Amino acid sequence: MRLLTVGTSALLLELPDLASTLSAFTAVTSAALPGIVQILPAAQTLLITYEPAITNETELKAALSDIPMDDTVPPKGKTVVIPVVYDGDDLQEVAAIMGISSDSLIQRHAGHPWTAAFSGFAPGFCYLADGDPLFDVPRKSTPRVSVPSGAVGLAGTFSGIYPRASSGGWQLIGTTAQHLWDERRDPPALLRPGDTVCFVPSRERLVSTEAAPLRPTSVSQTPGPDHQTPSTEDGKLSTTMPHGRKRERRHLRVIHAGLFSTVQDEGRNAANMGVSESGAMDRFSFHLANELVGNPETTPVIEITGGNFIFIAEGDLVVAVTGAPVRVNIHSGDTPDTAIVDVLRQEAVVLRDGETLTVSSPSSGLRNYLAVQGGIAVSQVMGSASTDTMSQLGPAVLRDGARLEIGTRSLGTVSPGLPWPKMPRAGQITELAVSLGPRDEWFTRHGLDALFRQVWKVSPQSNRVGLRLQGAETLERNTDDELPSEGTVPGAIQVPSSGQPVIFMRDHPVTGGYPVIAVLDPEAVDTAAQMPAGALIRFVNHSVNNTKESTQ
Repeated sequence: MRLLTVGTSALLLELPDLASTLSAFTAVTSAALPGIVQILPAAQTLLITYEPAITNETELKAALSDIPMDDTVPPKGKTVVIPVVYDGDDLQEVAAIMGISSDSLIQRHAGHPWTAAFSGFAPGFCYLADGDPLFDVPRKSTPRVSVPSGAVGLAGTFSGIYPRASSGGWQLIGTTAQHLWDERRDPPALLRPGDTVCFVPSRERLVSTEAAPLRPTSVSQTPGPDHQTPSTEDGKLSTTMPHGRKRERRHLRVIHAGLFSTVQDEGRNAANMGVSESGAMDRFSFHLANELVGNPETTPVIEITGGNFIFIAEGDLVVAVTGAPVRVNIHSGDTPDTAIVDVLRQEAVVLRDGETLTVSSPSSGLRNYLAVQGGIAVSQVMGSASTDTMSQLGPAVLRDGARLEIGTRSLGTVSPGLPWPKMPRAGQITELAVSLGPRDEWFTRHGLDALFRQVWKVSPQSNRVGLRLQGAETLERNTDDELPSEGTVPGAIQVPSSGQPVIFMRDHPVTGGYPVIAVLDPEAVDTAAQMPAGALIRFVNHSVNNTKESTQ
């Protein structure tokens, strides 16, 4: 076994095979080590993220080395029976590849229990292993554009069930009505690592008794945590409060949502169900916005990408805009012709009922954070109000006309404002600190030198999932081997076969099959979130020790 460093708050425990990984997952989980945030199993690794304020890399490596890793220990989990109609489009082709009849394939697929090994690809999708040893099936040479929800497939030695309609390259052998993912279920994922899955042949596709999975809802129709039955008094919408008091409900009505605006908070901790972390891209600016208006730092805010955001206050509001330098103006009514107030700093301001606030396009940087005292009151999904573009969870992307309710959370003191910060610009070089690993050994010396020697340009094809980079030199690998899927973290610099790197951001996939050459430091992740298309990056090596250490 080896322990590899992953940035400043994670370790990758590398094991010889899947069976060892599942046993190690059980052992490490049972040990309940202090400071561990998440344990994410994959094909041959465990990604262990930790809280640096509670533990550190040296302490955690020592603690992990003391845990007995017994390959004979079975994973702990429940048994799930899944009825399957074996009517898949690829059933005959897969049987021919395996050299058996279709009936024999069905008997073998349903005749062995499968182990839920690890999650990835999509919320609720679980890689199922340990089926009949005969199964080792190649993926489709050309992936399908659309695979229906409930499709049962094979790829390599794994089986899996598509939790929702999506593209995919697995060989399809059947269908099931069982819902793999339902946000109203606790937990939403039917399968978790360590569970045992038993497939049962069915003559017809039974209608599931479970509710269909939810889709992202419109924020204008989503009651928040302070939602009460409305009443009217003197023609104004109000809410009855304890002891007979009444308060007027307050809203933020979006006139123009700009290029891309979403609700975000601190994000989720559900990677073991295939759900990315998500949350605010620039954590510093997000926390600052809440601090300025007196909210707890994790209160939901609006993340504005590219500016040009306009809204009207319904009720008196205290607001603050942080992040990229922008012009913030307050106007009377819904026609922003003449500014009443120019907001010249990142600071809290009072917005009276009926007044309009506009946020211009950034002069540098990319993202702004709009906090309202009391918070944006939207329903949470898996403990978070964040919109996740990869997993398609949380509130819908904001549209013109959206009406957001404002909550009444416990408030602190409004903080003094700060000047607008310097932010990255297109054509200017910004340095980002990284730590090498966990897979820097997959690259030649020339490839490692190229990472730091040259300047990289941010591609327009970048988003909340990742920043695609363009460089004159590609990052040369020293092996053509395929990397088994393993867990990833925000700030991971993954290098696909093209040799042009991608920096994973907050909505990144939870597992990936390309080597990660380095990981951004936390402050550098915030800076990367503000990189517009055309901005230039130079990486700076902050590695302080070797990325590998033998544990046993």
